[in-house]
Amino acid sequence: MTNLDKLRQLVDDVVYASTKTEAQHPLNRLKFLAARLQANMEPYYARKLDQVISYAEKASGRARDKQHWIYQVDQCWYVFKNGGTPLEAGDVEDAALDVHLLQHQAAGLGDPEPMTKHQQE
Repeated sequence: MTNLDKLRQLVDDVVYASTKTEAQHPLNRLKFLAARLQANMEPYYARKLDQVISYAEKASGRARDKQHWIYQVDQCWYVFKNGGTPLEAGDVEDAALDVHLLQHQAAGLGDPEPMTKHQQE
């Protein structure tokens, strides 16, 4: 099981908890880890992680429209999971959860062209 899988397991623990009370411990862990990771994330992906957590909380217990919230969790998770590069060792004190930091790169921007001598002056 990869560390990203461990993070997803915590999300699933929240979503499939039988009560909101049962979901509280994994939810607190998710919120703690998210806060530590988001300082190094691009804002777009940090927001996606926030949405995963928010939707997982709404889906926990005997939620109204549970399938809707699970779908929202899955959609945001897909974007979060596929958006970036792995964490560097030591970026998070909780080394057991080496999830992906997500770095957004502007579409269509390649290597900059070298400046001509005229542009440099």
